[in-house]
Amino acid sequence: MKLYMQAPADVAAFIADILAQKTAPPPLTEIVGHDTYTAADMAAGFGRKLGRTVTAVQTPRDQWKTTLEQVGFSPPGARNLALMTEATIHGKTRAEGDVQSTETTFAEYLKQVLDRSGDS
Repeated sequence: MKLYMQAPADVAAFIADILAQKTAPPPLTEIVGHDTYTAADMAAGFGRKLGRTVTAVQTPRDQWKTTLEQVGFSPPGARNLALMTEATIHGKTRAEGDVQSTETTFAEYLKQVLDRSGDS
């Protein structure tokens, strides 16, 4: 399944622009990433940048909430993200309102983050 990925800096810039506007923003704006990617696409991108094999591993549905909590989500946050993930997988989501596309590609994002961390 291909999904849009947004760089956090692009999301922050979008929000800052909305807050700085003198006029009321559209009532609903959806931001989508520069392109869509599968988990395998993202693993391959990490692998290229890190110079080693990276494999995407699917977390079974019955482990989503527990896994999210283990990486730091609150129980309500983990539940909500699991529900949003399930809705996305089953095609129950769609872009609404004014749709804006962000600029940063996944490869550019990886370069920014990994170069900054010294892991490249």
